[in-house]
Amino acid sequence: MSQVGVLDGFARALNQRLDQIEGCPEDWGRAKWLSRSLHRLGLTISQQGTRKWLCGESLPSQQNAVLLGRLLRVDASALLDGRIVPTLGKPGDELAAALGDIWPLMPPAARAELIEFAAFKAGLAPNKQDVKPTPSESPGGDPIPSKK
Repeated sequence: MSQVGVLDGFARALNQRLDQIEGCPEDWGRAKWLSRSLHRLGLTISQQGTRKWLCGESLPSQQNAVLLGRLLRVDASALLDGRIVPTLGKPGDELAAALGDIWPLMPPAARAELIEFAAFKAGLAPNKQDVKPTPSESPGGDPIPSKK
């Protein structure tokens, strides 16, 4: 495939995926939204840089593509090839599909715990061991019994 074909395929796949994301502007402001969203993941890229991706004028580096894939929850190498291969939809989507009829019957707390675990495994959430306990929790994360 020619360089132009690769750029066009990437831009088309990127825009298609962004169309599916709630809160992402359709046209005006999309480059700004993408730049700010990537900045929250630790990637500093200008609106001009993201505009070039969206218009098919350039490709992100492999490292930037990984962060872009993480943000969009798609496989980064597939995105660079102009394909959209989801890795994780909204938190809980894959779990709900995998658990089928059981998912609606699960208590909300159990669902939330499974979603948190899936996000952690996907690298989207901190490990609970890395989070400092609140004053009312022991180092193991269990509530400290109050004195009565």
